[in-house]
Amino acid sequence: MKRQVDALKKGNFDARVTHFANNEIGDLGRMLNTMAVRIQDLLADLHDSEDLKRKLEIRALQSQINPHFMYNTLNTIRMFAMMKDYEKINSLMGRLVALLRYSMENFEQTVQLQQELDYLADYVGLLNMRYKCQIHLEAEIEEPLRGMMIPKLGLQPLIENSVFHGILPRKAPEGHIRVRVYRSPGGSHIIVQVEDDGTGLEETELRKLQLHLQQEESSENIGLQNVWMRMKLLFGAETQILLTSAPGEGLTIRMLLPSGNVLIKEEPHESL
Repeated sequence: MKRQVDALKKGNFDARVTHFANNEIGDLGRMLNTMAVRIQDLLADLHDSEDLKRKLEIRALQSQINPHFMYNTLNTIRMFAMMKDYEKINSLMGRLVALLRYSMENFEQTVQLQQELDYLADYVGLLNMRYKCQIHLEAEIEEPLRGMMIPKLGLQPLIENSVFHGILPRKAPEGHIRVRVYRSPGGSHIIVQVEDDGTGLEETELRKLQLHLQQEESSENIGLQNVWMRMKLLFGAETQILLTSAPGEGLTIRMLLPSGNVLIKEEPHESL
């Protein structure tokens, strides 16, 4: 019984009393066994509850991003309709169908990275039909990380941020966004990096953005903040985010995901 009590104090709730005296001490041993089983059941219920809470939080954050994106897409359609440019409307509708299928028909919370990249190609193509500035999207993905599972719509808000807050304000004829996904030199982290050649940020603006990312609720930079929160919910509290920028040199967003928490599926994703 003393050994079991010591084990319970150390958090080992599998410990059991196996020999029972025919007296009050024996009754106490049986009670300790019952208590250990009950504690195990409560811990299991708590784990299930926390897992459900995490999934619900991911869904809630994801739903905050979708309306913002849909508003921008519908505004693009409205513009082409007003211009009566039916050829572009037809081309745009093809991309829009692919975007809607991805964002609305796929009910999974996570998708393979390659699925998100295919989605981003349609998204950037849609933007290039609207703006004179042509955006070039480049992806450098270390194998086999194209099969890693990430939150659905986990990169799109970062691309949107680069376009509307970095590239378009620069008023150049073209802009570049590069998505890089690779393992850290020691292999302890998988790094998801999005960099652009936009206007960049002053040091005070960069610090302000970093502060917003640490807040649970903020009305500013909601797309970037939600992506960051979803990454933490999926990959754990050890997930890190690093921002680097300078005026005229663009913005780089780098997220470090613990390798042990990253699931990689080798089978090809379903074609959209």
